[in-house]
Amino acid sequence: MSIGNKNLGDKKSAQIGRFLIAIVIGLSAISLVVHFAGASNVFKNFKRMNFQWAVYLFLASVGRILVDSLRTYYLSKVSGYEIKYSKALENSIFGSYISAITPFSAGGQPFQIWHLTRLGLNVGEASMIVGIKFITSFSITVAWGFIGLLTYRKEILNIPYIGKIFVFGTILTVSIYIFFLFMILNPKFAKVILTSPIIFYPMKFFLRKDKDQLKEQITQKVEEYKNALLYFWKSSKGSLICNAILSFIMISLTLSTSYLSIKVFYQSNIPFFEIIGIQSALNLVVYFMPSPGSSGGIEGAFYLAYSRFVPKDIVASAVIIWRISTYYLSILLGILIAVKYIKTKA
Repeated sequence: MSIGNKNLGDKKSAQIGRFLIAIVIGLSAISLVVHFAGASNVFKNFKRMNFQWAVYLFLASVGRILVDSLRTYYLSKVSGYEIKYSKALENSIFGSYISAITPFSAGGQPFQIWHLTRLGLNVGEASMIVGIKFITSFSITVAWGFIGLLTYRKEILNIPYIGKIFVFGTILTVSIYIFFLFMILNPKFAKVILTSPIIFYPMKFFLRKDKDQLKEQITQKVEEYKNALLYFWKSSKGSLICNAILSFIMISLTLSTSYLSIKVFYQSNIPFFEIIGIQSALNLVVYFMPSPGSSGGIEGAFYLAYSRFVPKDIVASAVIIWRISTYYLSILLGILIAVKYIKTKA
């Protein structure tokens, strides 16, 4: 067997391993939630689920991917190399899939850059597109979370067991975001901070990267984000605004899925904006969880956060359909696109 084939086989084996770990962790967490809520009642809820709200949930989940694809398509046009929307959609699905099966969701962006270079963009153009998407998405996610915390601080603090963690995690992520922006504006400072032992070695452990390779990637990433901001700011401020609007729509659709998941099983009134506010804080808390797709923690956090609004068996049912629509759907679509991609290249 040649070295190239061996490396390819090792990469495939590692990807399959990460996929299985993600599935096992996620399903184990859901099983615990279902057990505590009462399995018989949880599954009975599916017999009387509201299919209209289930359709809304599906549309929001798919809409999130479609809008993300539109961002890629639009930014490729601004960069001077317009790709087909179908290829932008493929890029978004691949990115979501790889993010879902890698720790810290760290693999999605590098894979999207690689995929865009396969479509004809050079590394610089691809990096700018992915970088500007990440910066705007992260900015809007942080803004949603901060507003949610300010508006519903008391309600979040009253969440059993994890209320204070929610508040602390939201404040920490906002602080990290401000620090992140400062590092983008000062790449030398960023390199010193990110390669310091207290940050570098935990990243090396979780990401399973070679020391020199990780340092090179850190330096490259910071430079990419800075260059992306400068390029789009100088060339077209309107493109940044348009991308921000699309990003806002995408994040809003993502946050709405928690409310829609509960409504699938619960027809009485529940506070839409309060649930969105809590979900925005939850997203920030689990943002840096090392498990693939934040599995293992996000299911439990969802269950504890919304048990005060509806019966526990309803929340447990909502957890199942929520993770199917926002997480396992991405994995399924990624597998389908990958199989199609392999067949066409064969």
